[in-house]
Amino acid sequence: MHMEGKMGIRLREALKIHPLNKAKVIAGAKGLDRMITQIGVTDVPDFTDWIRGNELILTTGYFINSSIDLQKVIRVANDRGAAGIGIKFKRYIHELDPKAIAVANDLGFPILSLPYEYRWVDY
Repeated sequence: MHMEGKMGIRLREALKIHPLNKAKVIAGAKGLDRMITQIGVTDVPDFTDWIRGNELILTTGYFINSSIDLQKVIRVANDRGAAGIGIKFKRYIHELDPKAIAVANDLGFPILSLPYEYRWVDY
């Protein structure tokens, strides 16, 4: 699909392509038809300020800690039109707060658990 001069792919289809085919959908599965036109990589808590829409945001989760309102981050990313967030668990975080997962499920905002062994350029 062509969007604002950019080619896109539905998240559902992207999950069939290596290495995203190794990712697990941990929340927001009803939003898998969101379009991806670009990939963004971040580890800062205010990344939502730069969302333009249709990004699949990849992160190690470094910014996710007890001082971050992850539920709010998910809501803002959703409102700004992000396609979803992919998180590499194991290094900085090991799981998400169930309340954040519930918000993502309610919004249909996909959150993926990314395979740890791949580099960002592999995506």
